[in-house]
Amino acid sequence: MKSIVIGAIGLALTSPALSQEPESVDPNHQLFARSVMYQSLSDMCLQQNPLSPIKAAYQQWLGQHQSDIELGRQAITTMALEQGRTMDSVVNVFLHMVEQNWGQLDEPGRAQQCDELLNYLQQGQVAAVVTPAAPEAANSP
Repeated sequence: MKSIVIGAIGLALTSPALSQEPESVDPNHQLFARSVMYQSLSDMCLQQNPLSPIKAAYQQWLGQHQSDIELGRQAITTMALEQGRTMDSVVNVFLHMVEQNWGQLDEPGRAQQCDELLNYLQQGQVAAVVTPAAPEAANSP
């Protein structure tokens, strides 16, 4: 049985450049994790630039992947329960990763991350967004 951190999706997509996705992680698990992380990041981007179309792009992307995201959510929920964790704790790991990465960026870095996310959401390209290494907190229940 995979640990929720690995199940948490080797995820945070191991490299900041999301282009190298771990092969051992189910694509639906990745989509669920991304849906959580991208929602948070798109909110941050919208605060930085209220005129950005990022929320609409996120909603469209979410709609296109909704059934696969739901399958990923169900599987991760089951994994979490088997490990005595709550779904809230798993989601909090994802959100912490996004917030930690955002906090480490300067204004130009944040703008670039928002541009890359918007590009990914609109064109389906892999964006260089979200997480550095998994936080230590992810290893504790």
